Amino acid sequence: VVLLLDATRGLEHQDLKIASMVIEEGRALIVAINKWDVAEDASGLFNGVNAALEDGLSQVKGLPVLTLSARTGKGLDTLIQTAFELRAAWSKRVPTALLNKWFDEALAKNPPPAPGGKRIKLRYITQAKTRPPGFVLFGTRLDALPNSYQRYLVNSMRRDLGFDAVPVRLMLRSPKNPFKT
Repeated sequence: VVLLLDATRGLEHQDLKIASMVIEEGRALIVAINKWDVAEDASGLFNGVNAALEDGLSQVKGLPVLTLSARTGKGLDTLIQTAFELRAAWSKRVPTALLNKWFDEALAKNPPPAPGGKRIKLRYITQAKTRPPGFVLFGTRLDALPNSYQRYLVNSMRRDLGFDAVPVRLMLRSPKNPFKT
């Protein structure tokens, strides 16, 4: 999805709402600022838009922000190239062996917490789907896994596996306890 902003107006509250809805829907997002050829204080506008996106959409880091001019055609090639790159990342499938190698390294760097002194055992991870990339994490006591640790895993996945500006879904699955009633 390309969210097209007007350089004469900047980023408005409604634009952030639309961008948030796009991310929640699981779509890849590009922010394009049109009318760049007539923008006043261009660098201030660009930095302001980037800062507002970092604050307002903290769940996805590194969203591509591009400048273009529909009248002159400047920046359209970059927009199309970025769209193809983002679509490739959005459609990417990671082989299970590579994914579990990454998973073992992520656990070695930062093991899961043990709330109440009881260990959370994370067994393995697999990619369930693409568009958006969805991963299933298998383990025990996953109901006690903090959101901060889940964010750590998703952010590490984005950084290490090439899902930079793409929404990533992480689902948790624990085996059913036959003795629990």
